[in-house]
Amino acid sequence: MAELDIDLTLYEMNKQIMSTLEPMTEADITREIAEIATWFSYEKNYYFMLLCRERDDYTIIHFLDTSKRCYQASQELLESLRNRGEIISIAYEPGVFPIWLRIDGESFLYHLFPYDTGVIEV
Repeated sequence: MAELDIDLTLYEMNKQIMSTLEPMTEADITREIAEIATWFSYEKNYYFMLLCRERDDYTIIHFLDTSKRCYQASQELLESLRNRGEIISIAYEPGVFPIWLRIDGESFLYHLFPYDTGVIEV
């Protein structure tokens, strides 16, 4: 019988679960990236951040015009995700997209979220 490690955080448990899942299918990725493009257009922010705290990995997406280029930005995001690793999961939660990637055999949680309040322009 396997032992249960009750000292795991919720993140560590999810990380273990994600390590057992297959990467998303191309059809699922296409559907979720289209949802992100739509979300970009509704959010009306100029800045978005893709953040993985565990890897100290921060990427800023800057829209010069919030009414345009949502599809282009979503495709750039997809390329950025694929350059990092395998896409395991993309899901929407209010105000954020949690995105799980497998990088060199290990699963990592990224968050994509509006970031206008984190940028000071002078």
